[in-house]
Amino acid sequence: MESLADLDDETLFTHLAKYRADLAAEKAQIENDEQHDGNSEYADNLAAIEIYLEELEIQRTVARDARLAESIVEAKLTDLSTVSEITQQEQQAREDHAYARRLAEGEDDAVAPTNDNNDDNTAPSYEEEIANATTPALSKLAGLWVSAKAGRALHPENKEFDPDPEPEFEGLLRAQCCLCLDHKSYFETVAVPCGDTWCQDCLRELFYDACRDESLYPPRCCTEPIPVASVEVLLPRDMIVEVEQKRVELSTQDRTYCANTACSKFIPPADITSDIAECQKCNSRTCIHCKKEAHENECQEDADAQAVLELAEQEGWKRCGNCQAIVELKHGCNHISCRCSHEFCYKCGVVPWKNCGCPQWDEEMLIERTQQVAAREGRDVAEVREEIITRHNCNHVDHWEYVGGGGRCEECSQRLPIFLFRCDRCHLEVCRRCRFTRIR
Repeated sequence: MESLADLDDETLFTHLAKYRADLAAEKAQIENDEQHDGNSEYADNLAAIEIYLEELEIQRTVARDARLAESIVEAKLTDLSTVSEITQQEQQAREDHAYARRLAEGEDDAVAPTNDNNDDNTAPSYEEEIANATTPALSKLAGLWVSAKAGRALHPENKEFDPDPEPEFEGLLRAQCCLCLDHKSYFETVAVPCGDTWCQDCLRELFYDACRDESLYPPRCCTEPIPVASVEVLLPRDMIVEVEQKRVELSTQDRTYCANTACSKFIPPADITSDIAECQKCNSRTCIHCKKEAHENECQEDADAQAVLELAEQEGWKRCGNCQAIVELKHGCNHISCRCSHEFCYKCGVVPWKNCGCPQWDEEMLIERTQQVAAREGRDVAEVREEIITRHNCNHVDHWEYVGGGGRCEECSQRLPIFLFRCDRCHLEVCRRCRFTRIR
């Protein structure tokens, strides 16, 4: 069944008018039926019809606005062509006038102007005018909110379309998302700094998750951060605001969150005065030292927090010097990359990493990791051990290989039933999403 967006103008407005007439007739019938007067079921039906009528009116308004916007774009393109021609004519007239003046003044060596449109001083062609006046972002906006035709017109020579689309997409503007692998409308995709293409749905999900999972911030692909400005055309305004707020939060070292447990909102440094942080959401006041409700006297010791710190000490866990999170080393070398991007030595906590005399590896963990990798890959233990020791400081880029059979992702711990990606240097196995978005 075709959606309203797939219909041409005449069919669309015909359908909308028919739906509106049918609903209006149904509404009139219910209102004139006296025997159902006061019946709650019919009252609900009447309310539903009212909602449908309002929605139809919204759809009709949206359709009219889209058609108007498209006509404005077409008029702009036509005007650009006309302006280009007029500019060339004016340039030619100025040159003719200058030539006539020089002849009148007796300049025998005056050179007659030519009508060569390839001259460097002539006005740009219509195609050049379009290329100079538009951007990929404007093209995508037009394609998303006006029409594919308007989007094409505003970016006629774009090279980001799928060069080998699937047969059912032949002749259409399609691009393949690197994450979900779906072919989407070009106007619903964007190229990120590493060169990969993301669709709107996956991109929004990435930014949404990054605002809730610090290990995913900043949003990135193939270890390269994705600037909000480069993809904002596909993000809703409230998400852009949230990402900026999260940037301020995560760039604050000693963060303060609202002591009201029903709120717990981050309080930015701008709202802190004289050691008291005031929440703009619930108006609660929080002490920036003990993180409890604001008080007059000295801070009291937090028994629960102290118990957690004592447990961490017993278990050998470490505390990040930047965000104060407790970190446990499960596998790998003593180089710790906290979720906040802070790097330090797990043994002594020295920053930056490698500025201490601690051993690179914990021997027990090295043996455990070596045996794990050797067993799943059917490799010699000694050979794997040497690779792990020499290649542990790996950036993974261009070293991923497809591994069938599924397994558990070593980054997010999610179990995948079909396949994983394995780094052929350090032997890390991750899911497709973590390969693109979580690896730093």
